[in-house]
Formats: sequence, C-alpha cells, structure tokens
Amino acid sequence: MDIRNRRFPSVTNLKGRMVRTAGRIRLRRDLHAVNMVVPEARPDEGSPVLYASNHTTWWDGFLLQRLHDMWRTGPLLTVVEEDHLFRYPALAAAGCVGVDRNSLGSLRTLLRTVAHRSRVTGMGVSLFPQGQIHSSRRRPLGFERGMDSLAQAMGRPIIVPVAIHAELFNRRRPTVFVVAGEPYVWQSSKGVHEADDRVAEILDVIQQDVDATGEFTPRGWEARMKSAVYGPAHAVGPRPAVDIPEQGASA
Repeated sequence: MDIRNRRFPSVTNLKGRMVRTAGRIRLRRDLHAVNMVVPEARPDEGSPVLYASNHTTWWDGFLLQRLHDMWRTGPLLTVVEEDHLFRYPALAAAGCVGVDRNSLGSLRTLLRTVAHRSRVTGMGVSLFPQGQIHSSRRRPLGFERGMDSLAQAMGRPIIVPVAIHAELFNRRRPTVFVVAGEPYVWQSSKGVHEADDRVAEILDVIQQDVDATGEFTPRGWEARMKSAVYGPAHAVGPRPAVDIPEQGASA
C-alpha cells in the first residue's frame, strides 16, 4: 500500500495538514526507502491505541504517523520533548504535545491532556519510551516507566510495539525498516517491561535478517518479516508497505 499521497484523516486543521505534508516531503528527500510491515490483526477502531517504539532516527515521529494513517482514521497525539516543541512550534498543530521528563508538573499536564483526549473515538498516542535517540542494537532498550503512567491515563489501551531500524547499505541515504508487532492489551502487572521485550524481539529479527543478507535485505524482506514475526501463514498477502521513494529510485 503506497500512502505517499494519501490524505491525513487524523489532522483537520490546515496548519496541521501542512506540517504533515512537510514531514512527508522530508521522508522522501532524506531517506532512500522506507519498508513497513504491519500485522493483519488491527486494533478496533474505537479503542485507544498506544504505539510504543524504540527511538533511533530523527524521522521516527513521521514514521509512526504514516503507520497510524495506514491503520486508523482517528487523531494521533505524538509525545515529544518539550524543548523540541519550542524549537518547532508548528508541530503542535500536527498533534504533537511536549513534555519535560524532569518536571513533575509537565508530566502531570501531559497525563491530563492524554486522559482528556483519549475519550475521542479511535484516539492514538505515539511514544518513544527511551526518551532519547539510541542505537537500535542497544539491549535492553531502556524503556522508562513513564509509559505506564501514560497507559493508565488512557484507561486500558491497546499497545502496538513498533521496531525501527536504519541501514545505509551502499546508498548515500538510509533505508529504514519498520515492523509493527501484534497488538495486545496493556496490563499493569507487566507494563513497560513487556513493551521493551516485544520491541527488542522484533528488532532482533530485523537485525539478524540484515546481518545475513546485507545490501540485498530489501529483496523479499516483507515476506521474511511476516513469516518470522507473525508466523509462516502470514508470509504471503497484500502489501501494507511504504516505499519513500520506491525501491528502484536512485540515491
């Protein structure tokens, strides 16, 4: 599924749509390709969803927005560092909300905002629980417990673990691989540790595949990932991938 020119159903204001369009242009300009795989089982449209992802590139927020737009029509709230929002205030129009992890007041404001907006049908929240950019090969990933507070504020959300990995291969621009794991219902007894483990497991699969196939990784990657992450029965099916630009484009 190529959604490079798809509308942004989760953004209704003009300024927000312009920011999202600018983000799509950045993806096309900065990246050689984006390969994205999602499971066939998708969260119910009316349930709140929390995307929990490792943070390894500058483009991660835009990548999760693309994932959300593939799946749902409801709004998406993206949690970013407060100083990042100060530098790029237009991001607020596109659904970003800032938080200072060192300020209890800022965290409380975020939780109130999320609790209020989670009442909207189909609400999604994207979060990078590591709090900063790290190598995707870091283990453990180091997801912080603030994710549990966020999940509690949302009620009992569906968690979608998302793994992001980037490689340069023989190109001047990186190729990015994004895999969304099977959605599951958040449980306070397992909390952030379960999300950390699930994302790390998917990253291990991606990286083992990259290590084995090198620059030829994109060839047949989708089928290999579906089989390894979701099971052999899911290896063949309609393509829910995003190529930005297409694989054959020059760097």
